[in-house]
Amino acid sequence: MLADAHFERGRGHAVCQDYALWGTGARGAWAVVCDGCSSSPETDVGARLLAHAAAAALQRGRLPGSISIVREAAAVAERLGLSAFCLDATLVAAAVHGDAVVGLIRGDGVVAGRRRSDGAIELTMRRCLDETPDYPSVVLDPERRAAWRDRPGPRAWTERWSSSGDGAAPSRGPTIPERGHAWVGHFPRDRYDRVLVASDGLASLRDREGAPVDPVWVAARLLDAPSTTGCFVRRRLSRLGQAEGPFGDARPDDDLAVAVLAWEDA
Repeated sequence: MLADAHFERGRGHAVCQDYALWGTGARGAWAVVCDGCSSSPETDVGARLLAHAAAAALQRGRLPGSISIVREAAAVAERLGLSAFCLDATLVAAAVHGDAVVGLIRGDGVVAGRRRSDGAIELTMRRCLDETPDYPSVVLDPERRAAWRDRPGPRAWTERWSSSGDGAAPSRGPTIPERGHAWVGHFPRDRYDRVLVASDGLASLRDREGAPVDPVWVAARLLDAPSTTGCFVRRRLSRLGQAEGPFGDARPDDDLAVAVLAWEDA
């Protein structure tokens, strides 16, 4: 399995608060994406600290869903003289587990897989309510943790799209309310050949007319890299702006971080 990751600043930001890493660990390839909150302090640094703590867990063969990775990142932030609020960042990860890739979204984010049978894209986007994601860092503050625990109604909405693989417009499934802290999905190797994880900046691209670009179209272009050697995610992102038709010059308004895991058959 091959992997790559890339992140870049959106047009509306002075500093990039997204971050992405990839590597190989005890169970195989993994990738992690973190998206810092714009209204919290120093989250460009905090997103990196959280991503590296999650990467250490993935390197050991564990999905980064435990409190321990947040506490590890918080300990480093404290030594740097930073507030724990710098860790207000969402976490999206994917890792090989047996003969499948497991995807995780904590807070806002996107996970997508490409089907082997027809090249169709299945995309899941998780959006939290009131623009206040259930950041992993919430566990560090008892008051914030209690507020999220006692909040009535759903904490987030999960939206699913799928493309037909024949160029037709993607179909959108029902919007599902969630009260859990995370979304988890499985992508077996016999059904999928590539898996993408991204920040919600994937849905912030606009075409040359200023209209939003369909996130399934973006995911399909990123997953359709003809070569998965070297920095193939960065190459595909740079070519989004060179697409023919109305999507030419497409760039994200929000920061964007994205990573792809790809099985390559011999």
